[in-house]
Amino acid sequence: PIDISGKKSLDNLGVHHISIFLLPKSLADLRARLERRPYITSAEVERRLRIAQEEMAQAAGYDYQILNRQGKLEETVAEVIAFLS
Repeated sequence: PIDISGKKSLDNLGVHHISIFLLPKSLADLRARLERRPYITSAEVERRLRIAQEEMAQAAGYDYQILNRQGKLEETVAEVIAFLS
């Protein structure tokens, strides 16, 4: 997996690739997931949400967007595999 910057680099170099963006159900859902982690401070939650919002704005530039639903890891992985098959 690569991040937003890595995808931009591949695009700029003209490297053929398939891009998949995993999206949370919503920013509220992402917030709830982050807040359940005992080691993350509220400031860190806010920082991560700002980054997520900026990155989610670029999801339309990916070949596929897949909803990463809480508690549905196997289904999400199956969707990714289906796109790659």
